Amino acid sequence: MKIEYRTETELIGRLGGLEDNPGESITTLWLAPNVGIVKFHKEMEDMLLKVIPDNQFPFTNVITSLELKEYKTTSNISDTIINYFPIAPGSYWIYVDKDGKELTRQVVEDVVIPAQKYSSFNYNPTIENWENYFVHIQPLLYKVGETGIEFYTGDEVEKTVKTNLTKEVEIFKQFAKDLVKKRGAPQQNPIDVDHEIIVDASNHLNFLSNPVPSDNEWVASKIDGQIIIKQKSRNSPNPFSARMINFTIVESGKVIGKETIETPADIFVDCLKIEYRTNTKIRPTTLSRLMDKQIAAGESITTLWLAPDVGIVKFHRESERIFLKFEAELYKAMAELSKTGKIVQNIDLQDIDFSEFYTTTIKKFELKRYKIKPDVSQGK
Repeated sequence: MKIEYRTETELIGRLGGLEDNPGESITTLWLAPNVGIVKFHKEMEDMLLKVIPDNQFPFTNVITSLELKEYKTTSNISDTIINYFPIAPGSYWIYVDKDGKELTRQVVEDVVIPAQKYSSFNYNPTIENWENYFVHIQPLLYKVGETGIEFYTGDEVEKTVKTNLTKEVEIFKQFAKDLVKKRGAPQQNPIDVDHEIIVDASNHLNFLSNPVPSDNEWVASKIDGQIIIKQKSRNSPNPFSARMINFTIVESGKVIGKETIETPADIFVDCLKIEYRTNTKIRPTTLSRLMDKQIAAGESITTLWLAPDVGIVKFHRESERIFLKFEAELYKAMAELSKTGKIVQNIDLQDIDFSEFYTTTIKKFELKRYKIKPDVSQGK
C-alpha cells in the first residue's frame, strides 16, 4: 500500500503575499501486508529561508530515504482472529474422513438465542447419531466477537456425552454378566443390572479466546455428570446394590503454533494449530480414599488446523473410554488392596480381559472442497 502525505504551510506576516508557498514536504510510505513499512521517502523544503526576499539565502530541499533491510515479525493472532472463521451465508466446506465419508457444512441465516445473534450451520448428512457428533468441527451455532470465537452448544454436548457413556455402560453390564457366569455364581437367583446417566454441560464452548494466550491454556468447556449403576435380583423388585459415580470433565485449549497443511482441497500455509485436552476427574470414592490417589479415567485430545480466510481444514481426535477405563483401573486398584488386606475381596486379574476397556477411538476429517462467500459486514 502506497501512502502519500503532503503538507501545506501558510505564512502570515508583514512580507505581503507570496506567490510560492513556504516550505512544503511530501512523505511517501510503502506498507507490505503482514510486515509494515518497507520503504520511506521524504522531500522537505526550508520553511523560513524560502520567504526571505531577493534570495539572499538559498533554500534547499532535504531528501530522506529509508528502505527495509532486515525484519522479523510476530503475528498478532488477536488482530486476525475473525479471518479464521468466515461467517458469510452461502459459504460451505466439504470434509472427508479416513473411510471416504463426506460431511458438508454450510453457513445459513443467523439465529438469535436469547438476545444474542449467532451464525448458524446446517449439515449434510444431518446430525442424528450423537455418537458421531464432534462439537469442534460440527458446531450448530457460533459467534465471533470481541472475546473470541464461541460455540453455542445448547444440549448437543449433553446428548453426545450421554450417548457415548450409555454405550460404555452397556459394554460393562455385559462384561459383569459374563464375569458372574465365568466365576460359576449360582444361577437360581439371576442378576439384572440397570443404570441411569445424568449430564450437565455448559452451554458454550470457548473455541478460541481473544486475545489468544501465546503460552497459556484457556478453559474451553466443563461437563459434570453422574452414572448410577443398580444391581438387583430378578426375583426382587428392589436393588440390592447401587453405585454412584460422579465426574467432571474440564477441556482446555492451547494454541500450539502455525503449520503448513496439505489436504485434498489445497495446500494451506500459516494454519493455526489448536489443541484441546480433556481432564476427567472422578470424585473421591471410598476406594480412592483408601488408596489415597485419583483413579484414572479416559481423556481425549482434539487437534484442529485453521487456515486464514478458510476456517477448519483438518480435524484429528483421539478419545479414550471414560467410564470403562475408570472401571479397569478400579479393578486393578481393588486387586492391590486385597493383597494388602485393606479390603476383603478375592480378585484374580488373570481371569479378566480389559482390552476393550482401554480402546482409543480416532476420528479424522480433511477439507476436500470449499467455497467462501465475501463477508460484506467486514468489508471483504
